[in-house]
Amino acid sequence: MLKTLYLSICVTVVAGLAPAQAQTSDAGANRAIQYASPAAALADLRAKQGVVFSKQEDWLIAKDTDGANWSFTSPSHPAHPSVARRRLLERDGGYYVETSLMCQANKAACDKLHQDYVQLDRRMNEAIRGGK
Repeated sequence: MLKTLYLSICVTVVAGLAPAQAQTSDAGANRAIQYASPAAALADLRAKQGVVFSKQEDWLIAKDTDGANWSFTSPSHPAHPSVARRRLLERDGGYYVETSLMCQANKAACDKLHQDYVQLDRRMNEAIRGGK
């Protein structure tokens, strides 16, 4: 039986301050992905008007009408089936990347996917700081 691993990552950037720190939390904390599975999220997005789909390498990307970007693993990805929902938010004069993951693969693959997103968010935040 597969267990679903839910992770939320919030990386905050405030102009002029030290590099952002990633904060993660496990099951129950994830409120951004409110679907039973990555497949259910994909089905809902496919049925929603205005969602734009594209392929980036082995990932299916959905640009949602609320500004969120959804990234779905391909069947060949070690962490399949998984989905990530990312949004860039502004608060208190700074920006932060909110990333939520739903991973239904084995724990090792889900942990690796989580670490990959932490690194992506750090690089994104460095780019934001560099653009100020």
